[in-house]
Amino acid sequence: MTIVKRRIGLSFVPAAWMPDSTTAPGALSTNSSPTAITSDGTVAVNPEMSSPMASATPAAMTPVRAPTQDGTAIAGAAGVAPSWFGGTGDSVVFVMVPIDAALDLVILTLGAVRLFAGYMERNNCLGAVQAQVVGSSAMELVQLGDRTYACEQEDRGLGWSNSGFVASGGGFVIDTLYDLPLTRKMINLYASVHPEPAARLVNTHHNGDHCWGNQLFDGAEIIGHRGCAERFAMFQPAAAETIRTMVDPPEHLRDLQHEFSPFDFRDISLTPPNHIIDGDLTLDLDGIRADILYVGPAHTEGDLVVHLPEEGIVFAGDVFFHRCTPIGWEGSTDRWIAALARIEGLVPEHVVPGHGPVCGVDGVRGMREYLEYVQREAAAHHAAGRSVLDACARIELGPYAQWNEPFRLAANVHRVYRECEGAPWTDAGDAAQVMADVRAYKHVLNH
Repeated sequence: MTIVKRRIGLSFVPAAWMPDSTTAPGALSTNSSPTAITSDGTVAVNPEMSSPMASATPAAMTPVRAPTQDGTAIAGAAGVAPSWFGGTGDSVVFVMVPIDAALDLVILTLGAVRLFAGYMERNNCLGAVQAQVVGSSAMELVQLGDRTYACEQEDRGLGWSNSGFVASGGGFVIDTLYDLPLTRKMINLYASVHPEPAARLVNTHHNGDHCWGNQLFDGAEIIGHRGCAERFAMFQPAAAETIRTMVDPPEHLRDLQHEFSPFDFRDISLTPPNHIIDGDLTLDLDGIRADILYVGPAHTEGDLVVHLPEEGIVFAGDVFFHRCTPIGWEGSTDRWIAALARIEGLVPEHVVPGHGPVCGVDGVRGMREYLEYVQREAAAHHAAGRSVLDACARIELGPYAQWNEPFRLAANVHRVYRECEGAPWTDAGDAAQVMADVRAYKHVLNH
């Protein structure tokens, strides 16, 4: 099937997708300690927390007003004209739909447009509308099948991840995004093809750019691997926000602050999976089969991919980076290569990577070949007694130099070196040294 990318314009959608609160029931505080799994399979926090984590109780979805750029709420315009002008504004909120559909709304006469613009100006709402408009080069709804979609973000480095959606079986979302404003935009895209809020969500792993928007799926079943749930609080949004807003950060944090600068980590409450799995799981989404496959540890310990066999689609999470140099935190190079080979064996027509554009199975093969190449080269340099940076300088990147973030080679060489030394996959090693070498190699490439 031909992939369809939709350019996004302004329209309306029922507010049911938006929860009444930005914090889901049972959400973890950003200051919470790491989670643990209880004997009954639910998630628990430490004894200092006021209540244990359990399966989120479905809550009534109540309308909210459109969020502003800073995440607060304003009076939203309702779906009927009287509410636009002095009404409660509680029946719908602004979202994005395809621009060609918006242009078909001929009922928006010039007079109505002028009245609406006047209302927005008088009530200082223009900023909120502009904040909701998603440029096609930044975030797009990609149609993969009759009821299957990807939310594809332009890959601009750390944190610019993708998501997936199946508009069937109550709605099934694969991964949320790095912050609440981005996740709200993603929700707006999905609501344009499925007005009701999604009943299910799966996190492919615990990295924040795939799960820090979970709290906006109030009452949803959130599926995750045990390794994801146990590590869910490993990274803290509050710490990321501190780095992002730091004045004159130390040198070793400057690159990270630059990477964090486009995001807004405020008000995030960690909301871990409430349905924990230890292996594979198959869902029936009203006739669409979804196989959730455990392929870790590869990128992380809890890596999941979602395969829709009849649709020929795989949502790969960060097991697969397309046209972007991969980086891993747990697992091993061998396990990562095996995970990619497993995806290839599914022979999908479309693969949605964790980062980068949607592609076919050739993209997966390309990343596998990259890891195999780096593994061979790095092992040889390790045997020769060379440093990580010396090895990076000697490894010819060839076509891989055109991938985003090529300096991540240093992290991948570090991983191979640790494997050559028999280091455990559960330990990422000296992260400070790894990132120092990544920064140093980035400087070499840039000069």
